[in-house]
Amino acid sequence: MRLPETEVSLAAVEAAAAEGRFSAPVAENLRRWLSSDEYAEFHDEIAEKLAQRDFTELEDAFCRVVPFGTAGQRGPTGAGPNRINSRTIAESVQGVCDYVRGLKGAGQRVAVVAYDTRRDSTRFAQIVAEVLAGNGLRVYLFDEPRPTPELSHALVTLEADLGFIVSASHNPPNDNGIKVYWDYGGQVLPEHADGIVAKTAALQRIARLPLADAREQGIVTSVGPEMDRHYHDAVISQGMTVPGAAEAPATRIVYTPLHGTGMSSIVPILQAFGWREGQNLFIVESQRDPDPEFRGVPGGIPNPENPVALGAGVELAKETGADVVLASDPDADRLAAAVPESPDSEQWLYFKGGQLASLLAWWALDRMAAQDRLPEGGLAARTIITSDLVDAVAESHGVRIINNLPVGFKYIAKVIRDLDDPSQFIFGTEQSYGFVKGTYCRDKDAAIAALLLAELCEDLKQQGRTLLDLLHDLWREHGYHAERATPIVMLGVAGRARIEEIMRAFRAQFPSEIAGLRVVEVWDLLTDEVIDPRTGEAIRRLGWNWNEDVLVGRLAQDPRSSVSVRPSGTEPSLKVYTNVRWPLPEGATRDDLAKTADQAEKLAEAMERDVMRAMGVG
Repeated sequence: MRLPETEVSLAAVEAAAAEGRFSAPVAENLRRWLSSDEYAEFHDEIAEKLAQRDFTELEDAFCRVVPFGTAGQRGPTGAGPNRINSRTIAESVQGVCDYVRGLKGAGQRVAVVAYDTRRDSTRFAQIVAEVLAGNGLRVYLFDEPRPTPELSHALVTLEADLGFIVSASHNPPNDNGIKVYWDYGGQVLPEHADGIVAKTAALQRIARLPLADAREQGIVTSVGPEMDRHYHDAVISQGMTVPGAAEAPATRIVYTPLHGTGMSSIVPILQAFGWREGQNLFIVESQRDPDPEFRGVPGGIPNPENPVALGAGVELAKETGADVVLASDPDADRLAAAVPESPDSEQWLYFKGGQLASLLAWWALDRMAAQDRLPEGGLAARTIITSDLVDAVAESHGVRIINNLPVGFKYIAKVIRDLDDPSQFIFGTEQSYGFVKGTYCRDKDAAIAALLLAELCEDLKQQGRTLLDLLHDLWREHGYHAERATPIVMLGVAGRARIEEIMRAFRAQFPSEIAGLRVVEVWDLLTDEVIDPRTGEAIRRLGWNWNEDVLVGRLAQDPRSSVSVRPSGTEPSLKVYTNVRWPLPEGATRDDLAKTADQAEKLAEAMERDVMRAMGVG
């Protein structure tokens, strides 16, 4: 029986639809949510937004089902099918269960569930566990917030069929989400995601067993400190030095978890190698403790890609005389770093993702080569938008590089999965500060990145050198590499439509000239074609079959200069990436390096500006 309040809300929907405030699908979704007891917990929120005539929010919240993007489902929390809430979480998990049942048949499956420090993450993780248990799966549920890479490691260790983590990574405080992992430890690929989406759209019911009953029946088991130790040992085993040395490291490190889970991974791993709080390891206190509002971070955006998020760490480093600042995002799978521009400088340099990737790759490969530990047929992998300085570092060590992967670490996990001998995999990276060494987990991990970078800093310090000195050496050997990554935020239904319009226009006619340089060819990862931008005709196939909405323009100046555009899979934005390689003369001096860097950075900026102007957003 409908309550009077529901009748009022339904009448408000009809009135707004008659005014043209809602599209037909949105009006239908609102009617369905308001008319069904299944959505009763959301009725008051919907009624309040209707009373406030917040039609823009309602149109966006009810226009579609929140999609699977680059890393699962992620977005604002609230009522509606295009929001993260208890219902959409439960529907997605049920869709996964239905898909797995159809794919793998009868028999008990095993799943691992984790969550981070965000608002409602604990409650959403319990809902995930209840739906899995209701569908007959055995569930391992973490009993405290833990990093995403620990979930991946646990899945492989426990030989589970599925993994889930409730997290929205570095998104704003009101966002949350869910990442779904497959049996080899990586996030689901499109080959499975499309089937999951279809099953979710067609589901008839949600099976759910209350958590208390599931625990009592032994269907849900807690995951506690024993998995932490197992995971820490796995990360430590990937280090390039020996833990527990008698002499404390001379390198002084400032670290911030940005209110996330990194205190449970990065700090104990650094401690195993001799870093001690208050001595050579300093934590940013204002960002230490879990806080779903991220109040210690300017703007409440805990994104280590943004130098502002490292500001408090840099100030602490100046006070303590630290050599490097490290910052991980809330689910501790990405790591950023900053260092002084010179020993006495007040100015700090914030490394870009490709720069850090190149340093970490160099350290791992160079040390492994020195220790005669490089595997035969060893390889590294990077996403297509990541700086190809990584390629040069790998190739200089005789290591094969896979460099055409779409954005998303799941594609690096696929490389590991498809190897006959997984021990051949050495290092993987993506532009947005994601790194992994080895195969102990099949996702990026801030913990191994922090350990490798700390070891490298210490090795360089013993030589009287710095990370910047090494980066300059890599530039002298392989050319200066400029890189830029700029998101163009486009909110709501209108923003999504605008992003789709721009991608259609660029796919039909990519700019033939950018910053005065001719675009030689365009790689379309959606159609798997190489396009001649002058004619718009396909000239050959890429042969990758990634089916990802990415366009890459290759420039005439150098085969390693490019501009890429793609819709973000995790944020309401269109992203523009520019990469420029500029050779240096043999025996380049510091002045030569500074001059070349200025030229390359100006070109990268001009390329970005031209592309944005062509989009109509510059």
